[in-house]
Amino acid sequence: MMPTNPTQLDYKHLTPNTIPSIRDYLHLKTDLPDEADVAIVFGTKYEDPAHVVINQNLLERVQYVALTGGVNKQTHVRESLEYLRILTEKGVPEQRILLECQSTNTKENVQFLLPILQSHLNQIESVIVVSSWFHARRAIMTLKAHMPNAKYYSVGYYPEDIYPENFHQDEQKSSYILHEINVIPKYLQKNDIADITWAGGHYV
Repeated sequence: MMPTNPTQLDYKHLTPNTIPSIRDYLHLKTDLPDEADVAIVFGTKYEDPAHVVINQNLLERVQYVALTGGVNKQTHVRESLEYLRILTEKGVPEQRILLECQSTNTKENVQFLLPILQSHLNQIESVIVVSSWFHARRAIMTLKAHMPNAKYYSVGYYPEDIYPENFHQDEQKSSYILHEINVIPKYLQKNDIADITWAGGHYV
């Protein structure tokens, strides 16, 4: 259950009581399925997601890898094309990759990607989500709002040495985590995302 607070959480709210509940709420852990329809890589300034695709051998589990992300405001690099470069340099065939290159946020990642997925897959029953560990819940909740009947699996990464065990030790690092905790209720209220539940091995 998400930690509740009548005001926005900030660094001073990270206490021995709140830290475990925040960590457990955001850090989604699932085993990877033997087979899934697609792996969706959520765009970010980090290169980690592309390396997750390679290191976790996701191409052996899915029909397609879908890369999302337009021009990053900090790096000025088009996120999905940077992932495409990394993957193709590692030998991933382009015909196994779907590209969404215009989105600027998580909601757009999903909205802009959906018609591309639908043009290549008759039915989407299972999805592997590649996202940072602290963004994974919101990423899956966003997908759930648009594809409510799929099973969702999560494979995370840990950018800038921000881990579930240490995020609270640094105010700057904790800001990423607190941002997620603060925006999820707002997006739920707007119906931009949908609640997810654990279904024994995956989320629905």
